Amino acid sequence: MNEGRSMKPKFRRRSLLYVLGASRKTLEKSITLTEADALIFDLEDSVAPESKDMARSLVEETIRGLGAEGSGREIVVRVNPLASVFGLDDLLAMVPLGPDSVLLPKASARDVVSVDGILSSLELKHGLPPGRMELIPLIETAGGLMEVGEIIRSSRRISCVFLGGEDLTRDMAIKRTDSGAELQWSRNHLAMASKAAAVACIDTPYVNYKDEAGFAADTLYAKSIGLTGRSLIHPSQIKEANRLFSPSEEDMAYASRVVAVYEEALTIGRGVASLEGRMIDVPVYERAKDLLARRFQY
Repeated sequence: MNEGRSMKPKFRRRSLLYVLGASRKTLEKSITLTEADALIFDLEDSVAPESKDMARSLVEETIRGLGAEGSGREIVVRVNPLASVFGLDDLLAMVPLGPDSVLLPKASARDVVSVDGILSSLELKHGLPPGRMELIPLIETAGGLMEVGEIIRSSRRISCVFLGGEDLTRDMAIKRTDSGAELQWSRNHLAMASKAAAVACIDTPYVNYKDEAGFAADTLYAKSIGLTGRSLIHPSQIKEANRLFSPSEEDMAYASRVVAVYEEALTIGRGVASLEGRMIDVPVYERAKDLLARRFQY
């Protein structure tokens, strides 16, 4: 296992939109969605078994049309699980196109190691920069959730993980609800494991895309527990996800005041300060500095 990180994240990952791989119309529309931080071309759940070959061809055509830089967005391909009859064919077809990342469903540490090796072999075969392509584990089984720390440490290509709530609740044989209460522990656990490994953590989609208020409330909760971005199923969610996972002007202004009053206190030999009735000590000061430093890295 490889426990180091290979690179700093190259992309902002606030809004990551799933795109139906078997729909030419949807693929063509996705190219125009320039506000999305990432496009996830899906070859898995949204594609019926008899349409897998067609979806690969359509996604290949789309990626070639976007060019090497993907118009500034992260280009991700969700392949089928390695254990399926489609997973290896997906990798053989997609990796030579040079997407930025491969999203691996139902990830396990064993599969991550195997896919990392396949990516390395295909990069070498097709003259691609070794190690450039990232590998994103999609955590959507009880087993994957319990070994998420090991999964993250299994490949240097990993700089973020995804949560898949639909498959996880199916694996747990529990009901998926709009409130998301059944995923509370899973989201917290994944956020904690990701932070411990210094990788980003992307939340599961909010599937009731017409419920704008529900989406906003659920996304704010996700942010409050340490999740750093959200996978999306509808373009209407992009703008709000970007807003909610970016620091507000109020947050930035307050952080600036925290830094100013604390550093002023230090000049007179004090290790604490007060701002608006709140005590400002080292952890509060460092958190404010972190927020200011990450302004353009969300």
